[in-house]
Amino acid sequence: MVRTIYCVQPYVRSAGKLAKGHLRRLLSRDAAIRAARSMRGQAAGVVVFRVVGSWEADYWSDPLLIAKAGEVPAECA
Repeated sequence: MVRTIYCVQPYVRSAGKLAKGHLRRLLSRDAAIRAARSMRGQAAGVVVFRVVGSWEADYWSDPLLIAKAGEVPAECA
């Protein structure tokens, strides 16, 4: 079964560098945006992206950027 998963990847400052926080997976774009907004005071930055694929086949599309805010790595552009 093909699914669309919305992911929220926060970034935190650790020893002067950006480090990935805990990735959240959600089933709607609106839920992902709300989750990202709720991290506003806790994370240095956040990226919201979407992937389409199948758990059974373990195949996922390349991520499609939806939104980003704050400090995020350059490769998230």
